[in-house]
Amino acid sequence: MNVQNTSSIYSNIDLPKKWNTEESNEIYKELKNDEVSATSITFDDYSNLSTQDIDKLFPEELNAQENYKAHALHTKANGTTDDILNKILFERELSPTDDKYEKYANQGIGMRLLISGLPDIVVSREHLSINKEFRDGPDFHHIHSTKSPTSGGVWTPEELFESFRLSKRAYEENYANEKKEMWEASHKIHAEIEREYYKRVAENNAILSQYTRDTKSNVLEESIV
Repeated sequence: MNVQNTSSIYSNIDLPKKWNTEESNEIYKELKNDEVSATSITFDDYSNLSTQDIDKLFPEELNAQENYKAHALHTKANGTTDDILNKILFERELSPTDDKYEKYANQGIGMRLLISGLPDIVVSREHLSINKEFRDGPDFHHIHSTKSPTSGGVWTPEELFESFRLSKRAYEENYANEKKEMWEASHKIHAEIEREYYKRVAENNAILSQYTRDTKSNVLEESIV
């Protein structure tokens, strides 16, 4: 998949931040001193960097591929309101793959997350330097027409999953006979992400529930003693 000239869309957008400038600067300085690569930066560090930090760490003019990968990982680490989902998206972006469908799906998700954070302006195909195959497909058609989630420019998990379902419907209604294998594979990946998210949420809830029971039990035993 062609990723040339793609990072410009990343560089011009900063997702709503949950960090402060001072913390971002400190992490940036540490990473700069360590001479890291895009894939060696952790999820937690990407969660506390700005897009400007990434452009300074990996100047596009020196290494466009590294700049693109860093921005893609940063987007996945910050793209929704839920860090469980962000980590799933980050891990999928981080994992090396030669599968063209996986790459297509990852790019599509990244564009959903980015476009939702844009100001309320018309986002035309001409304004986005992205892969033509993606730009002309049903995913872009749906993202372009419904680019704003309700939660202040950041997707909730439920909104993102609903956008997956709506793009599947757009495919079935408008692109049923075009590149069927690619679109079906993309939607299969969307379903995998949703299942993994609810699986991890259930696991986290079970751990929290057990911790709560253990804490109450310990408090009760101490009170009896």
